[in-house]
Amino acid sequence: MNLLLDSYAFLELLSPSPKADRIKELVSSADRVFTTVLNLYEVKYRVTQRASVSVAESYLSSIRTSTHVLDVEEKTALSASELKLKYPKLGAVDCITLAAAKEHGVVLVTGDPDFPTDEKIILL
Repeated sequence: MNLLLDSYAFLELLSPSPKADRIKELVSSADRVFTTVLNLYEVKYRVTQRASVSVAESYLSSIRTSTHVLDVEEKTALSASELKLKYPKLGAVDCITLAAAKEHGVVLVTGDPDFPTDEKIILL
């Protein structure tokens, strides 16, 4: 199974928790793990906010070596706009992340309860 981790999942990995343990299990059994460049943006912002730029940069380096980072193409952005209309509670980055997961045929891993349950999503 191929997975796409959103920023929630990556941030959860920074703290010991049952959700972090579940993410580690999923990643260890995955064929490939993806994320989007916008999830990197969110991770860098949040980790810098909570710790420091150097901690954020170190974590991003680790993410880049263990995942395939997807750029956001126009097709993905336009698909995300349709998802935003369908799921108005989702933020823009979340809609783009979901669109990327759908476009690449991967399962999205998140802990964000705003994501819909009718999509290919593993909700932690």
